[in-house]
Amino acid sequence: MKHTRCLQQDWDHSGLSGLQLSERGISSVEEYIANRKDRLWQKDELLAYLARPDVSGEDKGYARCAYLLRNGKLPFQCRQCFLLPGNCVCGRVAQFTPRTKLVISMHPDEWGKGSNTGCLAAASLAGAAMLMRGHKEHDEQLQALLDDPAYTCAMLWPGEDALEPQQLLELSQQRGTRIALIALDGTWDCARKMKSRPLRKYQGNAAANGRVCTLEAVAGALLALEGDAAMHEGLLHALKLKVDAMRRQKHMAEVYGTTAADE
Repeated sequence: MKHTRCLQQDWDHSGLSGLQLSERGISSVEEYIANRKDRLWQKDELLAYLARPDVSGEDKGYARCAYLLRNGKLPFQCRQCFLLPGNCVCGRVAQFTPRTKLVISMHPDEWGKGSNTGCLAAASLAGAAMLMRGHKEHDEQLQALLDDPAYTCAMLWPGEDALEPQQLLELSQQRGTRIALIALDGTWDCARKMKSRPLRKYQGNAAANGRVCTLEAVAGALLALEGDAAMHEGLLHALKLKVDAMRRQKHMAEVYGTTAADE
């Protein structure tokens, strides 16, 4: 109840503008307050659970991931592109159907970040999945894919000892399988911790090529594997949409002018 009293007595919500409500996809201050109360109650329950000495570290990790999946990082954000509903770009990204199955394996700290780009790869590509690493059901889904003999699984990672795209294609053809590309999505330190699964890695030289965001890396890998220039350009355009939308959300000027270009 402490959080409820804070909301009613200590927080002056009279200044919440119509624009701020519209950005969040809600129509009233009352709806905002009700949502915030619910989130705070859930967070209190999570913190109490995490403080219990009788709960294992693994179960605490599952609980944290379940909270993030259910609530995101911000109230009212789109669950696919992680932007506020007023800036959502999901309906503006082009749709493609690649031969390659894509899985975005996302670190919990990255889940719900407005600046994340891997979420748009999942939104743009038919059959793609966005899974949170450490979420019990999501980990089970990823493991099921790794164990599926119908797929040759490869992790997108700039390893010097990795397979070239053509080698991966030849391997999948020899096996008579479809390629499943797993892209680790997180900071580089997080991604390094996540890459321990026994997967073949896509070759590249990070020092020579520079660091790219997840969506750029996926676009480049799919271009090398499938040669579809239109899909490559479409994914890069989705990146521009996301950058501009994120800047608008921060009340900053667009970089690529995608709003005007799409009108």
